Amino acid sequence: MIIYKDVFTGDEIVSDCYPIQSYNSAVLEIEGKMALECSDLIDPTQGLGSPTDQYQETVLHVINLVASFNLQETPFDKKGFITFIKDYIARLQQYLEQYNPERVLSFLKDSQEAARDIISRFDEFVFFTGESADPRGGLVMMYYKNDGIVPFFLCFADGLQAIKI
Repeated sequence: MIIYKDVFTGDEIVSDCYPIQSYNSAVLEIEGKMALECSDLIDPTQGLGSPTDQYQETVLHVINLVASFNLQETPFDKKGFITFIKDYIARLQQYLEQYNPERVLSFLKDSQEAARDIISRFDEFVFFTGESADPRGGLVMMYYKNDGIVPFFLCFADGLQAIKI
């Protein structure tokens, strides 16, 4: 199995257990699913640890990728997103200049193309950070395609490090 971690924060973002395609050479598109998450709660009227504890099952509708990697929703207005994405692309460019210089030109072309597309459809997206919610890290950008049912996520590929476990 391969876990993809944010190169700046070390947060786990996705794994190869999810369907992953190339959106373009700079961006990955990951298909998510709605899922049910169940948890048992002790009935607070019965006290803790009592032999007669009553359990109540709670069922939540979650998006599997968000729940599995504890992604943190983060709000953006359009202006704030534009500021963030310009800075993030510049930081990734510096990272690539140091670790993978032959990727820089194609990264810049495709990342800017993807950023323009995301900005043009800004209201369709919900934004997430990794578990640490560190603002230095990358974003996971969720949207729905035509059916409005299946969530898809975009991540900058060069901002992820593949770790085989």
